Amino acid sequence: MLRGKDVKSVNFGTIKEYEDDELKQYSHGCLKIEKIFGVRTFFALQRNEVKHEADWMQKMFQLECMVEERPEFKDIAFFHHVILSCLTS
Repeated sequence: MLRGKDVKSVNFGTIKEYEDDELKQYSHGCLKIEKIFGVRTFFALQRNEVKHEADWMQKMFQLECMVEERPEFKDIAFFHHVILSCLTS
C-alpha cells in the first residue's frame, strides 16, 4: 500500500486505499461526506497480555469512541470510517 499498489487479503479480497480527498473527488455530485471517524487509534498499540482481560474490550471501545472525532487522533488512526449520504437533485 505504501507503494500505491492494491493489497490482496484472504478474508477481504483486493483492498484499495483512498485518501479522504480522493473520496471527495470521486463522489463529487453524487455523495456527500457527512462525517469521518478515526478507527483503531489505540487498539493495536496495546500489549497482547491485556487483551485477554475481561473488561479490556469495553474499555478500549470507550477510549476509541472518546477520540474518534478529535483531529489529532483521527489523523493517526489506522483507518477512517467515512459516512456518506446521497445528494438529492
